[in-house]
Amino acid sequence: MAALVNYNYSTNYAEFSIENEAELAKLPTTTAKGSGELANIDTVKAGSMAYTTSGIFRVFRLDGAGNWNEITFEDGGGESWITDSSEMHRNIFRGKYLGTAVTAAQKAAIADGSFNDLFLGDYWTINGVNWRIADMDYYYEKFYAAEAGELQTTDKHHLVIVSDTALYETFYKDGNTDTTGYAGSALHSAEAAEAIVNSAFPGMMLTYNDLLMTTSQPRFVSAIRECTVEAMSSAMVFGNYTVYNTTFTSSSSLNDLAAVPSCRQFALFGIAPVYIQTENHYFLRDSCDSNIKVVVAYSSPRYYPPNQKAYHRPFFLLGSAE
Repeated sequence: MAALVNYNYSTNYAEFSIENEAELAKLPTTTAKGSGELANIDTVKAGSMAYTTSGIFRVFRLDGAGNWNEITFEDGGGESWITDSSEMHRNIFRGKYLGTAVTAAQKAAIADGSFNDLFLGDYWTINGVNWRIADMDYYYEKFYAAEAGELQTTDKHHLVIVSDTALYETFYKDGNTDTTGYAGSALHSAEAAEAIVNSAFPGMMLTYNDLLMTTSQPRFVSAIRECTVEAMSSAMVFGNYTVYNTTFTSSSSLNDLAAVPSCRQFALFGIAPVYIQTENHYFLRDSCDSNIKVVVAYSSPRYYPPNQKAYHRPFFLLGSAE
């Protein structure tokens, strides 16, 4: 028997769970309050319903003639229950294997910003590494009015790609202290990381602009830098700045952390946080001060001196440079 799962009064949307296709015919086109499974809803003369069968979620809308019409993403001539947009693609986790190379169709879908048949969590396996879609158009046409000047990050549509595993072991900086911040670290646009990415995605790694910290104390100072393959921030991974220099007490000092283009969480880690963890501790770009850097270990932040090794698990923007 069809069971009512949910009903929305404002949209006349009714959601049902049924056991098989034959039960579809039993669903009423007009349902009065007080009858059977629908005892708690008002009369439905026109609206929508959805049902699941064999694990498949399908949506139907009731038209004015009392007919249930199925709605699909491909229904170009009718009304769609969800608008097919880049925002929709970056908020639905699919996790599909995409092959061992980016196809021409995939390149076109990235370049025009439609991201057709590309969803969050989808991945390519190239050179033994799973390269996973973590976000879409994260830096697209993002401006920031800063002391360093007005910044346009990139005007190219792109995917944010993060590897499932760390790429290699490294230092944050070769020395006991750090006075140049992330911009002067061994992680910023590291040549070894660039070589690995270029080998996997030849000609598709985008260069973009970002505001990077240029000192670790006494105050975080940022400057515009050209970026390619970069360490993630704690905001990108955890959704907030989990650490900051404890000597900072003014709001302007704390704003230095948040007022950068890369200040929000990658969609992948918000929807599927299991991908935060890897087998190896990996560096974030954040600093507590000149002597303490941040790594991710077992899905949470830990703290290392800059001359202690951890792993590099960077992100990069995949798109068309043309």
